[in-house]
Amino acid sequence: MKTRIWILIGMLMGVIVSCSEDSISPSTDPETFDGLYSLPQGNHDYDVRIVELSNKYNTRIYYKFVDKDYYWGVSTDIRWRFDTVNNKIVAGYDALPADENYVGEQLDLLENHFLKYFSDTMLLRTMPYKVLLSSVFDYIIYSSTGMPEVLPRTLVNAYSGYDYLAFNWGNVNVKTMTSEQINAFKNDAVCVFLQRLADKELIKRSTAFTSVTNYGASMTAANMYEFGILHYSYRTIAGDWEQYVKAIVSTPYEQLIAPGGILHPDIDKKQMIRKKYDYMINHFKEEYNIDLQAIGDDVQN
Repeated sequence: MKTRIWILIGMLMGVIVSCSEDSISPSTDPETFDGLYSLPQGNHDYDVRIVELSNKYNTRIYYKFVDKDYYWGVSTDIRWRFDTVNNKIVAGYDALPADENYVGEQLDLLENHFLKYFSDTMLLRTMPYKVLLSSVFDYIIYSSTGMPEVLPRTLVNAYSGYDYLAFNWGNVNVKTMTSEQINAFKNDAVCVFLQRLADKELIKRSTAFTSVTNYGASMTAANMYEFGILHYSYRTIAGDWEQYVKAIVSTPYEQLIAPGGILHPDIDKKQMIRKKYDYMINHFKEEYNIDLQAIGDDVQN
């Protein structure tokens, strides 16, 4: 009996040793929606980079994923669909994983026009559970009835989902992006990220900023600047905060103070916008080491 036991132990040890001697390689099993895909997902040069970035920022960067990874929410499904009962499109999103031939360039885009604006400690604390690299991430909306021959698509540079951030441009077009497209990517990526952090209370809105405007006051589109409001449709604390972040990170300072800019005296007649601008700039610098205006000034020409 003891002899048989020792034989079994020997066989088990042999299996363990043989497993330890095998080189680590990506799984060839089909991916499933479990949120725990193995890294690396392939044998490309950029896979090492993905593993390093994932470990550095306590997230998991995937260029392979299934539909449910992007569309699922606790009570939502963000996919577009065709409503056969009403014979019309229900607006929503469409996404596809990145083309593996262009993930390296997509990572360059991500690092050079998004990640570099934030400290490592900030990203380590605030990056979501997953980052999805996509070749397609479009918003589809169609107001007429019936199914059009060609779906009306609007490219989405960056999207904040239930437990992820998604970034577009993982396709051949990343190699020929124009300056305008790169700037738009930067603006959207930064805005989506900062809005996510505010919504999830990972960053705080400045009370100095929010106390400037009486959000319950009666105002019109004609006099909203006098109250320090940039967009009439965003007359709430959250909406106002979002619009200021967007205005700053997408616009060089010289344009903000030039005629037509929100800080020019012709628009900011009561200096309410300037006051809120200064509060926001100082808040992000002092609390989070983020220079919003430096992001706005970083423009590709």
